[in-house]
Amino acid sequence: MAEREVEPAEALGALYANYRVSLTNTAQQALLAHGIPESVISAEDLVQNAFAKVLRHPASVEYPVSYLRVVIRTEAANRARQQARHNGLEAVRPIRCASTPCSPRMWPRWWPTAVPSSRPWRL
Repeated sequence: MAEREVEPAEALGALYANYRVSLTNTAQQALLAHGIPESVISAEDLVQNAFAKVLRHPASVEYPVSYLRVVIRTEAANRARQQARHNGLEAVRPIRCASTPCSPRMWPRWWPTAVPSSRPWRL
């Protein structure tokens, strides 16, 4: 007996049921990282928009959960740019410093501009 082929909408429904909480947490983290208040867009709206985008071309998505997370993060970044443009401000990107020092333009104004080569600064 042949197995019944699962429709893309049914598969996405199962994904929504299984990963809704996790994807909503991802959306909340993305909104917080970009400083977007809930009054602009909610985390649930981001998740629903991501699923709507996947429904447009469900067959082309190989790893749907990963794709949904990328769509959610991208949508949050786009909303942050829109909000910044709306407020007349330039979008601020988070500072990401690993073990290497950040570039001098990211240092606070009180930070010394000339760093002695014998004592490298560790941030």
